[in-house]
Amino acid sequence: MQVKEKSSILFLTGRQIFRVMFSLFYRWHVDGVRNIPQSGGAVIAPNHIGFFDSTLIGSAAKRPVHFMAKKELFDIPVFGWIIKRTNAFPVKRGIQDITAVRNAFSLLKNGRLLLIFPEGTRSGNGRIGKARAGAGMIACNAQVPLIPAK
Repeated sequence: MQVKEKSSILFLTGRQIFRVMFSLFYRWHVDGVRNIPQSGGAVIAPNHIGFFDSTLIGSAAKRPVHFMAKKELFDIPVFGWIIKRTNAFPVKRGIQDITAVRNAFSLLKNGRLLLIFPEGTRSGNGRIGKARAGAGMIACNAQVPLIPAK
């Protein structure tokens, strides 16, 4: 059974704006969207080489995507307010953040898509960084597909 997901107007509007912007100004082309299941939970694990990585994935997916994002982003005055309302939730880096892991499992159990960057941070040089175990561990324990992306 597919879970009907409510998304904020801000998320839906932002996704449409970015789709148009990426198409017009960057001539983006997306391959592999068909690999994202049409229903059920799944972890999308893209490399994190640029600032717009989460926005690109969120705009390309046909279903709403939830994002695990570093806690520091939520402390930025206007930006923090926006990402809270566009399906992001905080994770404290450098520790085992049980609250973030529980949020991830809850989303996946309820049939949602979850984006986690395996490197845990954006590379400063545009190269793919060393992956950490978090995305794989969450997908494995939640028994959902792990979808690599770049």
